[in-house]
Amino acid sequence: MTDSVASTVSLNPRHRIRHLLAGLAGLLVAAEIIGMSSLREEAIWEAEQKASAATRLLEAHMLRTFQASEYILSQVTDIGRSRAMAELAKDEAAWIRLNEIRQALPEPGTLWITDAAGNVVLGTPYFPWPASDVADRYYYFAHLQGRQDMVIGPMVRVKSREVFAFHVSKRIDDRTGSMIGVAAIGYDAPTFTNFYENLELGADSNLTVSGMDGRLILRQPDGGRYVGTQVKDGPVGKAVAAGNTEGVLRVVSPLDGIERIRAFKVMPRYGVVVGAGIAIDDALELWWEVLWGSLAGITALMGVLVWAARYVFESLDREEGLIAGLDARLRLRTEEAEARAREAREANESKTRFLAAASHDLRQPLQAAGMFAEALAARLEDTPHMGVIDKLRQSLDATQLLLSTLLDVSTLEAGHVDAQPTTFPLAPFISNLADQLEMEAQARKLDFKVVLPDAWIVSDPVLLERVVRNLLVNAMRYTKSGGVLLGCRRRGDHLAICVIDTGPGIPADKIDAIFEDFTRLGDKGRGQDRGLGLGLSVVRRTAQLLGHPIEVKSRVGKGSCFAIVVPLAAG
Repeated sequence: MTDSVASTVSLNPRHRIRHLLAGLAGLLVAAEIIGMSSLREEAIWEAEQKASAATRLLEAHMLRTFQASEYILSQVTDIGRSRAMAELAKDEAAWIRLNEIRQALPEPGTLWITDAAGNVVLGTPYFPWPASDVADRYYYFAHLQGRQDMVIGPMVRVKSREVFAFHVSKRIDDRTGSMIGVAAIGYDAPTFTNFYENLELGADSNLTVSGMDGRLILRQPDGGRYVGTQVKDGPVGKAVAAGNTEGVLRVVSPLDGIERIRAFKVMPRYGVVVGAGIAIDDALELWWEVLWGSLAGITALMGVLVWAARYVFESLDREEGLIAGLDARLRLRTEEAEARAREAREANESKTRFLAAASHDLRQPLQAAGMFAEALAARLEDTPHMGVIDKLRQSLDATQLLLSTLLDVSTLEAGHVDAQPTTFPLAPFISNLADQLEMEAQARKLDFKVVLPDAWIVSDPVLLERVVRNLLVNAMRYTKSGGVLLGCRRRGDHLAICVIDTGPGIPADKIDAIFEDFTRLGDKGRGQDRGLGLGLSVVRRTAQLLGHPIEVKSRVGKGSCFAIVVPLAAG
């Protein structure tokens, strides 16, 4: 009876410890599965957002490229119509002019002019141009069939150089509307490599531009491997054919067999589809690192717990041996039994202290697991995490604004922007700007007043709008209370467009410095108010390009007045 009771008592701690370890292991595994599943979904969602953002950046980049190409091709077609093609082939002055126009290309490339038969008569790389023709090119055939708009051709191997390129072209007609030639731009595919690499999408990710008919126009990286490829029957091509103008798909590429998250967007004006694909392996690369790290941590924790359990079991074994010996020699060796009983109690106390300490240490990972489960439940409630999505959108908007500013500075610095002055009424111009910024002023609780002038001016409306917008945005950003006034003052045959604010003002010795790159005074701002200090740098460069003086008057603690002086239209 005594042996049975002792055995029952000695087995209970082992059962409890085993159950505790089993429950803890199950809880950790369950938390690992739930947590990693959630993280995997989040990684896929972030990859979708990143692919969409990259697609928007690619769309903006290609839009600038195509718009600049349209303007440049109009100049090249003028050269093509200026004289007979046979004479043009011998005109070195025309060749020099063609190379001057080439400097305005948004990306490195070449320009050339062909006659109606597809023979190249003038091209930027060589003068005179060696005998060659483009009669087999897609864009030439399209113009020959009567296309009058700008044609964007597929990627091909360049005949005169070991490089791949895609072509943008426009038909040259005489006064009767008959085709007399083609003006073309060739953009080398490798020149888009830097744009692709700066996005840092991943080793197996890519960017593509294709025609609505499935012709592959551009692919980064390794574009040369896919010359002549058709993607019309691929997943994106089918989605576009079904009427979708943009979207995000998870597909296996028909070109290289890699599974990707692919975002796409149609540019209907130019008949192309731009897209960015992020490989699933790239999207989950960090997730795999976290998974293996957490598994290693759980394995290590379980190893410690098993070692601790073995220690406890060994202590229990020693205790059982002592109890068995005391039972056999109870009557004969009372003193020895009492001594051993004390030893057993000490061992038991040691065991108790260890279990108490171990219980305290084990409670922490259990509490952490509980907190993780609560946080996870809160995260999954009312999915898909609208708060996180809103913050992400704000971050993208701020990034696009910073990229746009950086691009403005670099474009102006490189001299790729030409002023196109024209005569236009100032009142609609001012009214349009005021409408765009009214909500911004209301959001900042500023009094925004506008005085509409009755005057016509001579300037480039696009570049002038960029200057005045930057001045207004800067004024609202730094004005914490009070208001902003947009008005005009006549100065003889000129007009000063003024932006007046009640902001902190600018010290006199800092007025020149604020127009330098990456210069900001006072509070650096947070969130959307945090910039690179390039706004006034863009204003300075644009005003210099327009030939309009910039004036600044400011009193510290009172406010500032920024003005750009433009010429009034004659009459």
